[in-house]
Amino acid sequence: MIDYKKGICEDMKLFIFEWIIKHPAEGKGIKYVRNLNKEELIKACLFIEGKITKEVLMEEVIIPKQEYFRKSAQQRALKKKGYASAASSDDEADEDKEDAEDAEDAEASENDEE
Repeated sequence: MIDYKKGICEDMKLFIFEWIIKHPAEGKGIKYVRNLNKEELIKACLFIEGKITKEVLMEEVIIPKQEYFRKSAQQRALKKKGYASAASSDDEADEDKEDAEDAEDAEASENDEE
């Protein structure tokens, strides 16, 4: 068995891409290879070697990545629509309130010194 822990991520990614190209039916559904971290790349290589099943690979690596990127896309879409501006205005209001409280505290401390 190859020790993938010593491998370079870019080499593992190229290996996985080449394998998917040569085995399109078996590699169907394996996505986001360029965004996988080293641990996830190792699991993909173990799948290629036949050490783990495709169900395990999909459950532990691919589906969580899909969910992550789906949520990221939704957040970007909400920001584009302007929902982020409403949230940021709420944050700005909170910051203004904190600044006003800090100013009042500073005035109170100045009056105490006099």
